[in-house]
Amino acid sequence: MEQLWEWEIEISSGQLNRLLTEDKEAFHQEKDEILSVGKEVSEHLQTDDTGSRHKGKNGYCTYIGNDLFAWFKSTESKSRINFLELLGTEHQDYVVNAGGLEYMERQKLPKGKISLLESHSGRFETKQEWESHLKELGITGERHKAIATEGALIGSLLAYGFPKDMVILSDDAGQFNVFHHALCWIHAERGVNRLIPVTESQRKAINWAREQIWDSLICVLR
Repeated sequence: MEQLWEWEIEISSGQLNRLLTEDKEAFHQEKDEILSVGKEVSEHLQTDDTGSRHKGKNGYCTYIGNDLFAWFKSTESKSRINFLELLGTEHQDYVVNAGGLEYMERQKLPKGKISLLESHSGRFETKQEWESHLKELGITGERHKAIATEGALIGSLLAYGFPKDMVILSDDAGQFNVFHHALCWIHAERGVNRLIPVTESQRKAINWAREQIWDSLICVLR
């Protein structure tokens, strides 16, 4: 606004705010389409998030992309549920299917509750419908609700064609540990670097592993 005033353009902060924020639906749609197409053409997705406070509340911006595209979204959460919701931005439903149930089993959801969900599987169009369904089945504990919801969001992604073998590349934050989770190179190298060798052969093995990581990175950058 100060720059516009320096150019002798008379404008109020309210008008500038409206120009920047209103009637931007087409741009938001285009942004979501970037993520949709990016998922279709990618064999891996890199992700990270960063936090900041706004008006006294914590907020987070999540990045999803790779060398083909970059997509960003600001939310008030950095949970695994939030990440899965972002991955499925174009579809806001919940689906209980084989893929989702498999995830729930891996996350140690009690077998009785898995059986209940399997017996009452299907698609739930809204968050309210899904939460009502969980309540009817007696799944009310916070951890059990979270696992079931994560599974249903994964089920939705898979139902719309999201590759089950998609690699999610991250800094090892727990919210990104879905599908095939892998560390980005710098965080993988840190794990090797923390190893303390006892023998000369172990020291050589660690140095060899670090050289392989850095040589691979140099080849990629070239």
